[in-house]
Parts: sequence; structure tokens; C-alpha cells
Amino acid sequence: MEKEFELFCSAADAGSFSRAAKTGYISRQAIIKQIDHLEDRLGTQLFVRHSRGIILTDAGQLLYDGLKDLSQQEHTLLASVRSLSQKCAIRLSHAPHRIILEPINRAFMKNNPHIPVTRSFFRSYDEISLLLDDKIDIGEIP
Repeated sequence: MEKEFELFCSAADAGSFSRAAKTGYISRQAIIKQIDHLEDRLGTQLFVRHSRGIILTDAGQLLYDGLKDLSQQEHTLLASVRSLSQKCAIRLSHAPHRIILEPINRAFMKNNPHIPVTRSFFRSYDEISLLLDDKIDIGEIP
């Protein structure tokens, strides 16, 4: 999110430029300057200023709500992207049983080249406990 938008949301949350300045470790004048610039850029007033603080105008409320939604969407998107890059572990038990999972593994890796896959071989009884303990994702047990 742009710095102006972050300061805008901070000021709206705090209810005053002074409180936003304290929490953001920035001067009150710097926040006011950024908000003034944002209002000029958008061509509308975002806050009603009075002696006890600030109140969002209708335009300010619309911007605030939109920015909060965007922030949540950004957070969700980044979490999704991170989860794709997490390691996926596919481990097969015995060599004879590779017949079933090997074509599935090849197709998965072809369709998901951005997800690293590791393969390991375990004895069936070890594999059962690893599956139950959620230490491996996929197993093949005879």
C-alpha cells in the first residue's frame, strides 16, 4: 500500500493527526502534508477537521473501506502465493508400488513446476505412522 494510503488509514483509525503521528513515529505536520496531497490528488476532502480530532467525510469513508478491503485481499493473496511455494513432500513406500504413484507424480510436477517435490522411500509400517503424524503428504501402502 502506498505511504499516503497507510498514513490516511492510520489517521482515520486514530481519530486525530496527532495520535497517528505518535503511533507512526512521524511528525504531525508530515501526516497533514501527506493527507493534503492525497486530497489534492483525489480532488476531494477526506476528513472534517475540528478541534477534537478528525472525522471521515463520505468520500473518506469510501476510501477507507476500500483500502481496508484491498489490504485484506493483499494479505490473503500473499498468503496464497507463499503456500504455493511451500515444500510438498511426496514419499513412496516400496519400489514395486511406484507403478501407481509415479504417473501421478510426473503429472503433478508437470502441471505445478513452481512447487518443489521431494520423494523418499519408507517401509510400509514407518509410512503409516508418518502419514498419521502428518509428516508426509502422500503415501502408498500395499
